[in-house]
Amino acid sequence: MHVLRYYGALVTTTATAQEAFDFVDTADIVLTDIRMPIHDGLWLLERVRQRPRRIPVIAISTYSDLDAPALQHADFDRVLRKPVDMQHLSDAVTALLRDD
Repeated sequence: MHVLRYYGALVTTTATAQEAFDFVDTADIVLTDIRMPIHDGLWLLERVRQRPRRIPVIAISTYSDLDAPALQHADFDRVLRKPVDMQHLSDAVTALLRDD
């Protein structure tokens, strides 16, 4: 996430989806891994989508996760494959924030 800081973004990192959810109401965008301890990125996405304000959500995942039916039908704004190309990440964030 250093590339986002380079562009001037305020980045908050957390170890779990539950911790991330605590910051959702102050976030402009959410980046989440699909696989995390306790709750996964789909759990976080579901809760973000329940908020009154639409917040873009980018999922970061491995190739094997991308084949999962639940992920294929999820309402992520973007899905990036690991390892994440920092230019693709920067472009995705910029595009989503511009659309907002």
